[in-house]
Amino acid sequence: SSDLLAELLDLQLEAAKLAASKAKTDVAKQQARLERAGRSQRAELKSSVPEGPSQDSVDRCTALVLGSAAGPVMAGMMAGYVDVPITCLTALRKDEDLLQLRVDLMFQR
Repeated sequence: SSDLLAELLDLQLEAAKLAASKAKTDVAKQQARLERAGRSQRAELKSSVPEGPSQDSVDRCTALVLGSAAGPVMAGMMAGYVDVPITCLTALRKDEDLLQLRVDLMFQR
């Protein structure tokens, strides 16, 4: 019946919400690590030997600064991406007429 399908959708929706929450937490942790690494690298550049920092050190610092700047934008995109299944499952779950039609089709002879 449509109740069983609705229950299955509810279970999928909960699983999607848990997966999205975990992904968002992971992205936030990665962003924090990237920012810490950028600050650490910049501190190393400032305390370079008298002849100045190496090209590699400057390149590494530049990459970390750029990554830190773009990180929040990427995190926002990722957050939107992981919410797509939740949005779709919610829309399907709310449309009881469509659910009933799907159940009817599944059990047609």
